[in-house]
Amino acid sequence: MSVPDKLDFLAGGGEMGERICAFDWAGTPVGPVEGWSPALKMLLRIMLASRFPHILWWGSHYIQFYNDAYRPVLGVKHPHPGLGRPGGSWVIYARRSILDDLGIIPAMNWWLCREYQKTYSHITVEEQIGVSEQEVPDALKTPIFRISQEAMNNISKYSKASHLNLSLRKEDAKILLTIQDNGQGFDPSTVRKGMGLSTMRERAQLSGGTFHLESATGKGTIIRVSWPV
Repeated sequence: MSVPDKLDFLAGGGEMGERICAFDWAGTPVGPVEGWSPALKMLLRIMLASRFPHILWWGSHYIQFYNDAYRPVLGVKHPHPGLGRPGGSWVIYARRSILDDLGIIPAMNWWLCREYQKTYSHITVEEQIGVSEQEVPDALKTPIFRISQEAMNNISKYSKASHLNLSLRKEDAKILLTIQDNGQGFDPSTVRKGMGLSTMRERAQLSGGTFHLESATGKGTIIRVSWPV
């Protein structure tokens, strides 16, 4: 791809490099390319050259960029008009797109566990999937994904854990989701707002499930959710 000198970090970036080059960034929160920081340019150069799927949300508005390898995740919805737009609605779209196009099992394998491990390399992720895609009802796929995502975010923020286990299985006509860490734990009676526990509980209950939390100071945390099927 032939690009101006000011856009040399996009050279060799494939189709998405070309789209980023042609995009009118002046009307977005990141502003004209001439004013982009060296950090953003470096990240885009690395991301676009990678053969692994990557998506980047930049700045306080979570402006979206992604590479060619990420395109299969989007399926027929690519090219998506979210390029260069604030990521609030796109985050929801991306999550739905992954679940719709790939299914809950690949979404948990790649979007949750693999990307989480890359982001939080100090936390070892152990994944145990004992259920097939067809055994998980469609109505449960979004709650399973969102509860897992929220629980794993909490582990990275609060637990000081070095290991987490994510388990999804079917047993005795129930879908069972378990997220366990070996972190510092906490006293559930003193939980402060912002940890998302009430949201996880509500998601479980609204989808017909049962939410159970076990934790104690110095003993890690276990979240168990079960749904009858």
